[in-house]
Amino acid sequence: MDQSLSPWEATMAYDTDPSSARILELCEEIFDCSRFRDAGTKVLAPIGRFLNAGSMAMLQYRWNKGTPYIGHSATHAVDPHYHQLYNTHYFRQDPVVDRARPTNIYYDRCAGGQIEIFTLSDISDYRELERTPYYNEFFRPIQVHHVLALCYRSHATPDQVIGVGFHRPSNAPAFDHTDIRRARQIAAPLLTKIRSLMIQEDHDRQAGVVNELASMTDDQGMLLLDEEGTLLFANDLIRRDLCVREAVGQRITPDTSPDVAHLLENCRTLPRPGQNATREATRLTLALSGKAPPLTVSARVLTGAADRLRFLITTEAGSVEGPFGEAIRAYGFTRREADIVHLLAEGLSNPEIGEELCISVRTVENHLRSIYAKAEVQSRTQLIGKLIRQT
Repeated sequence: MDQSLSPWEATMAYDTDPSSARILELCEEIFDCSRFRDAGTKVLAPIGRFLNAGSMAMLQYRWNKGTPYIGHSATHAVDPHYHQLYNTHYFRQDPVVDRARPTNIYYDRCAGGQIEIFTLSDISDYRELERTPYYNEFFRPIQVHHVLALCYRSHATPDQVIGVGFHRPSNAPAFDHTDIRRARQIAAPLLTKIRSLMIQEDHDRQAGVVNELASMTDDQGMLLLDEEGTLLFANDLIRRDLCVREAVGQRITPDTSPDVAHLLENCRTLPRPGQNATREATRLTLALSGKAPPLTVSARVLTGAADRLRFLITTEAGSVEGPFGEAIRAYGFTRREADIVHLLAEGLSNPEIGEELCISVRTVENHLRSIYAKAEVQSRTQLIGKLIRQT
């Protein structure tokens, strides 16, 4: 080791070239990242080298009634244990988070929003900071002393802030105006990439939920709402049960979907999971009158990224009604198959059944094959005749 260098200087690979060609090369390097899970090594690490940082972290902060929550997060060269401690506890004591509040003034424009770049020493008195539990229980064990923070607020999501922190230990030079200038040079491509990865991650998560819900049994209607009442998913069965008119992405209203709007108001009274609430306390069950067959509706509270609430609403038939109730139960027809049998008895054609149940004619035909097999008949005439004889 070169004795003329400090331990920090000897272990860091300094990137001293801030030229346009180097920045373009850096952009190409971070834009090569295609998954949020790789953001630490493929996005943060190259930027960290450019800013001569020893470790770095990216966090999505979301404020709900003045209280911050952590959404997406990624790190490089940060102890996973302490990263988890930050996400669950220490972020509430972080001076950077308090400065990053979306209600504060953001002076500079960047990437379609507003940005502030500053150091921890700009917003804190280090003599006081070093006496806090935050510094001694969190910073000191992971050897973080100097912090350069980049905070970004988008006009599209004014209650959210993306924060990126770059860290150096106490034996390293403090971040200065040169570092802030270099961070400003790379801020727009860095934020653009982070936002695109977060959007892709959210899309993949939602697609996974939708695929899982869509694969559920025909006997259960399922609907997923966020806390604002935006429809995230609804299968065909619950659309018929609760007369849901809204498309995915639209907000439920009492005028178009009164049953769901009523359920949403009830859901909003439920406690959040984990807030000293039992599993049963975060759920409700209601019986909807005036439905044929009678419906039992269940709802429960889910929490997702950034502590966002989701309400999962399900419906199940209380019992199989109609003239063929006993026979339908005896043959083991699913609820959807029972619906088709009732409509067959009313004389509806396959296209008319499909329109009534909001399913394709091909799906109706597939259900009919299953119905005929269970009842051991070859046609709808034989089916209805057999059901009548058993009534």
